[in-house]
Amino acid sequence: MQTYDNLTEALQNTMNVSVLNLENNQLRTLPQEIGQLRNLEVLYLHNNQLRTGLKTPCTLRV
Repeated sequence: MQTYDNLTEALQNTMNVSVLNLENNQLRTLPQEIGQLRNLEVLYLHNNQLRTGLKTPCTLRV
């Protein structure tokens, strides 16, 4: 399992990313680049400022 805390670093290894931690980043929307992470299994978004009713930039498996 490959874990990343930085989206820029994760995008350099798109096939290896299975866990992405974007906690505590004051995000208001999800970056579209998340859709490039085809093997992403876990996405941590705790303590951000995401708005309700967001459209996801990719298809997420729940």
